[in-house]
Amino acid sequence: MQTLPNDTDQRGQKALALVASGALDGAPYLDHSSLRLVPSQSKDGAFYITDACSCSCADAKYRKVVCKHQQAVRILNVLKLAEQTNRQHLEAAA
Repeated sequence: MQTLPNDTDQRGQKALALVASGALDGAPYLDHSSLRLVPSQSKDGAFYITDACSCSCADAKYRKVVCKHQQAVRILNVLKLAEQTNRQHLEAAA
């Protein structure tokens, strides 16, 4: 199972678009866990309960694949870790 999308992966491209759109910026966490409410791109007002390893969408549930919502959460996790690491390095250097 890959952790980040590659150029030929359609779900990965949709995940990148989801992250780039900022749709996940305000996606709330549920009960202080890693689960997030990720908005649907195709159904207005719909949300999926998602983390890096599971999602309530049909793609993940029935096709048993890593869906675009999970990939988007993984991308965000990597970006946040990189941002934290950069901040720590900058503070240590100051």
